[in-house]
Amino acid sequence: HVNDIEVAGGVTVNVNLFNLYEQDEGALTIVKTFSGAPADADLSGLNFDIQGPNGYSTSVAYGAFTDGQYTIRNLPVGEYRVTETNADTVLAGYTLLTSTTSGTGVVTKGGSATVALTNNYETDLGDLRIVKTWSGVPAGADVSGLSFTVTDSLGRTVATVTYGDFTGGAYTHANLPIGSYTVTETNAGSLLANYTLASSSVTSGTGAVAKNTTATVTLINTYEENLGSL
Repeated sequence: HVNDIEVAGGVTVNVNLFNLYEQDEGALTIVKTFSGAPADADLSGLNFDIQGPNGYSTSVAYGAFTDGQYTIRNLPVGEYRVTETNADTVLAGYTLLTSTTSGTGVVTKGGSATVALTNNYETDLGDLRIVKTWSGVPAGADVSGLSFTVTDSLGRTVATVTYGDFTGGAYTHANLPIGSYTVTETNAGSLLANYTLASSSVTSGTGAVAKNTTATVTLINTYEENLGSL
């Protein structure tokens, strides 16, 4: 700012000048999308690290987002980098596929930069193998109607098969989400007329299905012929 000053002869006048600057600022919006994640998945713990000019550093969790977006305002102009720090572990039982988990945005004066990140997830799958053995079954007996129910850890039925579906005494249910599964025979006690299922039989078992592996549940039916007297 300049003022006109009249200086009289022989007089010294001091003039103080002040410059006031204001930092140019803008906004940065993070836009987050997902694919392959279940609708009820808890993704609130997904963490975002933001780095910017002059040592700027902060972080935010997805729980602070609204409708998949989060905006930081009043940022000094410059380039900002957003990086997800735990995208590969935030969702148990799922694998992170090719995704965009980091990006940069240039904040300009009065403007709003956008960094769009996308996470693609795939369900971790494995197989469950049921192995069936017998003892005391008469030759030629039809055991194809023995029924098996497979339930998950929440008690939900995921499959029902019969021994007629088995090959070589075994049956494999492929591509199950990882977790614990229980196999239960539903009619072992009534399967063979004039035969009783022994108490030593194993007609239920649990297997833990892991990613890209096969869990095995082995069930054993021992039958005893019902005998009478003359």
